[in-house]
Amino acid sequence: MKKQTKQLIVLLVILAVCIVGYLAVTQILTRQQAELEAQQSADDITTLSGQVTQITKTAAGEELTFLYDAETGWSYTDPVFPTAQDNLEELADLIAPLSPERVMTAEESLDAYGLDQPAYTFTAQDDQGNSLTVQVGDANSNGDFYAIVNGDEGTIYSLDPALVNILAMGLLEFMELPELPGLSESDLISVTLEAAGDAPVTITKETVPAEEEGAADTYIWYLDGTPVDQLTPSQDFLDALEARGEDPADAATLLEDLLSALSRMRVTACADYSDPQRSLLHGNGAREGDPVPLTATIQYTDDEDAAQTLTIYLGGQWTEDTDYYLAMFDDDPAVYPIFYNMAEPLYYFAAAF
Repeated sequence: MKKQTKQLIVLLVILAVCIVGYLAVTQILTRQQAELEAQQSADDITTLSGQVTQITKTAAGEELTFLYDAETGWSYTDPVFPTAQDNLEELADLIAPLSPERVMTAEESLDAYGLDQPAYTFTAQDDQGNSLTVQVGDANSNGDFYAIVNGDEGTIYSLDPALVNILAMGLLEFMELPELPGLSESDLISVTLEAAGDAPVTITKETVPAEEEGAADTYIWYLDGTPVDQLTPSQDFLDALEARGEDPADAATLLEDLLSALSRMRVTACADYSDPQRSLLHGNGAREGDPVPLTATIQYTDDEDAAQTLTIYLGGQWTEDTDYYLAMFDDDPAVYPIFYNMAEPLYYFAAAF
């Protein structure tokens, strides 16, 4: 009897193992079938068959809409805004067709994926009338991002982080930045610096041709007929340097710093894209009609030796305790931060003489 009981127990254990194995296999097959159906559903949902013509993205409460035209490319809804093409072209390529790397059936609540309050949302439309809306949640362990498409909460998608990086950009990161002319000393003709409330300071260049073939020309800069390197900065200026704990500077050093600053003048970001009154250059205390803190008018020759003029409107520091100053160029209504070593030499030279 004991032997029969033991056999029965063994059979029951084997049966239990078989049942568990059957259930596990069934569950795996069910999951695989669900994932296959989800993938097939995703293929139906996420395909934009035509050219993407509109993208609306929302991040940090900022909604931006960009439109595509075959002749002019991508543009922001505000026609004043100069829209850069690269990021929007990449975004359109990643959206159409959108191919998630991994598709999962949603067995948990959306908050498990950060999709109860999506960090980013975008809607894309193509020229065939198709539309696609994607909500983006948290990043997974692979660095990809969870998403749901067209409100279908039954399927979780995994998105390329490159797409999400573009969605996270603010408006000014989609701006086409101006390319300033290369202002080397050989191309410069004259520089006029006019600080608010002061008389303008103008320096002009004389070219001394090299005596030997292959040697470089040399240049002499004049202020009111006197070579700059023979001038002495004003005592008020030198006292101001001492008060700031800076070393005294002679005229030759100030000129060298000024020419170096002009040669390095570059724009790498935008602070505001529309300020036709130039009020941002003054800070919060600006009054209508106030003169710009410093105006620099640079005459130079371009690659075809044609005379050109660049006007720089230079303001104060971008924010308190920053290494950047605000600047505007010619008739461009945008305001740009430029590094202090491009701005301070202009202020110093204007104040020194």
